[in-house]
Amino acid sequence: MDPAECARRVARGGWAEDLALHRCRFPIGPRNTFSNAGYFLAGLILWAQTGDLLMPAALLALAAGSFWYHGFKTIIGNDADWFGMYACTMVLVFQRLHALGWMPVLMALAVLTAWAIAGIRVDNFVGGVALICGVLPPWHWMNFAGLGLAGIGYICWQLDKRRSPLIGLWGHAAWHVLTGFGLMLLYLGGRAHG
Repeated sequence: MDPAECARRVARGGWAEDLALHRCRFPIGPRNTFSNAGYFLAGLILWAQTGDLLMPAALLALAAGSFWYHGFKTIIGNDADWFGMYACTMVLVFQRLHALGWMPVLMALAVLTAWAIAGIRVDNFVGGVALICGVLPPWHWMNFAGLGLAGIGYICWQLDKRRSPLIGLWGHAAWHVLTGFGLMLLYLGGRAHG
């Protein structure tokens, strides 16, 4: 890979690990690549616990897409990563639509869509959808535990973006593991009374 393309790939996403290691071959961000095992493991556990296919498949798609993105840092990999994120959040949305009836979730999504059109970052939009799904009934301790894990993951993500010595090169990797199990718990919490 030529130096200019390497520099573009390393800079893509702005992850602390990639910028510190400046690797041009797979895995460009080893921690960020292999930590996607968290999504994979959460999907397998969820499938083994419930026998459901949709959320485990979404988590496996997220694991594969994010692995590809962080391993190679290509635009197509980034799109695959986003596909997995959208798949997971949309499963949560449809789960809540089924549990609550359509109107409350559609109203919440309308607000988020208005924010998105007004310029809110897409990752914040996905996070907002997950937050709304976590706080809407049916209420279960797993919803709040899932939101807690995702919240800690978000803090790690922010620390990574700020190159904080508190998290070093592990911030985005921690995000993968924490949000993987957070999504699993959000799904289980919604399923508990569904």
